[in-house]
Amino acid sequence: MPPKKKQQQPQLQPQPPLPPTPQLEMKLRGGRATHPGAPDMPKLKRSTAQVAAEKAEKEREKEAKAATRQIAIQKVATLENEMMLEDTSHDLDDDSTVAIEEVNRIQMGHKRK
Repeated sequence: MPPKKKQQQPQLQPQPPLPPTPQLEMKLRGGRATHPGAPDMPKLKRSTAQVAAEKAEKEREKEAKAATRQIAIQKVATLENEMMLEDTSHDLDDDSTVAIEEVNRIQMGHKRK
């Protein structure tokens, strides 16, 4: 067998020096606040017109809610009156005029004669 040749290691060439990086070109992060003092600034005040408009809107909502509630109360009262009329008409031997007068009297808060 022939003798093995020693493998030559490649010689490292020195790298050329890197160009100097300028230290003055510092860039800010993209997500950083553009106005960092904003949390400490006084809050903007609403104009009189804005306050009046919001107050009027709240009042309209309150009135609409009250009207809806009143309608619901009226429906329940009508249903209760019909049920009471039905109950009293059975109790008074089908005398409907007396039963209607009895329901009206009970609604007004008067006692039975």
